Amino acid sequence: MTKAKYELLHNDCTTTPCGRRLTRIRALQDIPTQHVKVGDLGGYIETEDNLSHRGSCWVGGSARVFQAARVQDDALVTDDAQARGCAVVRERAELRGLASVKDYARAEGHAMLADRASMQDSATIGGKARASNASRIRGHADVRDEVKLLENAQVGGKAQLRGNVWVFGFARIGGWAQLSESVLVFGSARITGHATLNGCCSVFDDVIIGGYVVVSGHECIAGTRTLLGDGWYGVSKPPIRPSHEQHVRRCHGLHQIAPNGHSFGLLRRA
Repeated sequence: MTKAKYELLHNDCTTTPCGRRLTRIRALQDIPTQHVKVGDLGGYIETEDNLSHRGSCWVGGSARVFQAARVQDDALVTDDAQARGCAVVRERAELRGLASVKDYARAEGHAMLADRASMQDSATIGGKARASNASRIRGHADVRDEVKLLENAQVGGKAQLRGNVWVFGFARIGGWAQLSESVLVFGSARITGHATLNGCCSVFDDVIIGGYVVVSGHECIAGTRTLLGDGWYGVSKPPIRPSHEQHVRRCHGLHQIAPNGHSFGLLRRA
């Protein structure tokens, strides 16, 4: 039988806006990988089904996990993050800040959601992907590898993002779109339909790409263009980057540099 990792403090409870009564937890064991010692207070759960006693998973800070949501393996939900519905946070995934997952969404691998990033529906984030700021993942979208979602980016539909893709600004990815390798999508760009973007291409401003369009290589598409149908766009040499791409943005936390020179604040893994 698995030894209890935590206990419920029935004198320290809170109630969610939907009327769910949650109870704070307290560690009964040291959990070195989560920097938790015996007696440390954790966050709030509804029942012990929300947080496994196996592995080093933990709910810390003022985080809340309730309904049928589960935190398991070596995952971490902390700060003011929230998991509800039938969401699963597993393996070494982390939810920090005000991040939230709900419905049947899954966070797995070494993925991290931070700030106000959110996931819903049946979306999945895995690998070493990061979603931060106010980015959203919804529908049946699948985000993996080293993908970064920042600012107000949204990914939905059945889109698949792989490799070192960066999506930021007010960009939207949906439909059955597939993005891979070192693609950059930002500004107010929209990628939908069965569009495929790979290589080191950049799509930004108010561009709309849909249909079965393929954008590859070092192609740089900007302005107000709309590309539909089944066209192919690609060049063999790197494009001249627009001057505004050299602007360095400052966000809190650890700065990372996108392939186009942008700097973004991402939370460092504990």
